[in-house]
Amino acid sequence: MNSLYLTLNHPLTMSLFPFKRAAKSLFVKQIFLYLSAIVLILSSCQSKNSSGGGPDFKATFTDLNSQKSKLSDYQDKTVVLHFWATWCKPCIEEFPSLKEAQPRLEKENVQFLIASDEDLALIEKFQDRFKTGLNLIQLSEGSLAEFGIYALPTTLILDTEGKEIHRISGKIEWSSIESIDQLQN
Repeated sequence: MNSLYLTLNHPLTMSLFPFKRAAKSLFVKQIFLYLSAIVLILSSCQSKNSSGGGPDFKATFTDLNSQKSKLSDYQDKTVVLHFWATWCKPCIEEFPSLKEAQPRLEKENVQFLIASDEDLALIEKFQDRFKTGLNLIQLSEGSLAEFGIYALPTTLILDTEGKEIHRISGKIEWSSIESIDQLQN
């Protein structure tokens, strides 16, 4: 006998659902809901790579001088798009080595975008307090989820066409990075 038949004919199931048809209908609805949830979760975890450009050229960034930019503004450069947050201890711990690596990598036509989705005033306050020496920016239009970011820190490497070529989740020891090729391996 199949397990569905046994489950629906179990004494406990029959006491909860005196009618087999109602029990079968509820069981089918539950299975459908579980499968729908799994599909939604899996589809939201997919990378936002697209053949026509970057993860989301509609995203807008704002620097601490209130100047706005988009990923398309950097299409002639390799972009290191580094996502962080003021509350993220690993993010803050990697800032000194990130600052050290930035001049080395910029020699290779690399643009660093160090972005948080937090309020711009909070980012400014953080910069005033910790004086990171980094060009911190706000993801002002768009969301981390649109970039497939579900953990911080996360770094995306975008090629000169704006296409994601590599993703690193977690803290990086930037001081050991001598070239953009090392980040991609």
